[in-house]
Amino acid sequence: MTVIVLHGEDEFAISLEIDQLRSEICHPNWLNFNYTKIPASPEALMVGITSAMTPPWGEGGRLVWLQDNRGECTENQLQSWSNCLKNLPASNTLLLTSKTKPDSRLKSTKLLQKYAQFKEYPIIPIWATEQLAQNVEEIATFSKINLSPQAVTTLVEAVGNDTRLLYSELQKLKLYVGARSVETEDVQTLVSSNTSSSLKLASFILQRNLPAALSCVNDLLNSNEPTLRIVATLVTQFRTWLWVKLMSQQGASNQLIAKEAEIANPNRIYYLKQETQNCRLDLLQNGLHLLLELEIMLKSGQDARNSLILQIQKLCNV
Repeated sequence: MTVIVLHGEDEFAISLEIDQLRSEICHPNWLNFNYTKIPASPEALMVGITSAMTPPWGEGGRLVWLQDNRGECTENQLQSWSNCLKNLPASNTLLLTSKTKPDSRLKSTKLLQKYAQFKEYPIIPIWATEQLAQNVEEIATFSKINLSPQAVTTLVEAVGNDTRLLYSELQKLKLYVGARSVETEDVQTLVSSNTSSSLKLASFILQRNLPAALSCVNDLLNSNEPTLRIVATLVTQFRTWLWVKLMSQQGASNQLIAKEAEIANPNRIYYLKQETQNCRLDLLQNGLHLLLELEIMLKSGQDARNSLILQIQKLCNV
């Protein structure tokens, strides 16, 4: 009996895990009969329960995947959910995926916690270089690729926290080097450095470096980065800077600042203070106001590139 819950915002990493589970559980000749993917809907849970309780056809096991589902159910469905989790056939695996962690206060989740294996796939913050390096090593091991320590560092600098891009670049490197280990020179030769990111754009804006900011915007748009995602990152970063600057001026401790700004690692506060040291509080407030204006412009259907460039110019000239 196996019940698995995968949750987090790194959808590509979750998709890799699902591919691995499918290949391990389902026999390829019987895949169409024993692999069921159920999209989110009001009826999804009950359909999933019925499928999960059905023995597999032919060889191999059965995998039932409930997409965007945290196992939430009504009181009327609770007994069926409980029976499913308790009596799931040993040959079957029930898989639930969602961007957010199941609510532990719900009765349905408490049942899940008794029987399920939980695994989280968060998007690693771009500044958490040690975690990013560990992620590179794990995916390289999964892909059966040997990386030198220097190559790991170079890859982190090149691809950041983009798991999909990392996996793609590792596959290219695997073809390029053959059986030998990947070295720094291989990464520099083959991997295009992702020098433009929304966080770097935020830094250029804070420094009021308009040419660099506009170049970064152009690179992001040419790489098909969604404009609303760019703006969401900028808003989050400016809001974080604003909290740090405001509370630092009030004499708050790093631990308190981290708590109020919802920053998981208090050690990061030191670096954020350094970043905002030469920036006035009112400039951060005005910058956040302009970014929220930009979000409204984009959501009201105005031209994305022109709106972004216009507001970036205003931000750098605040």
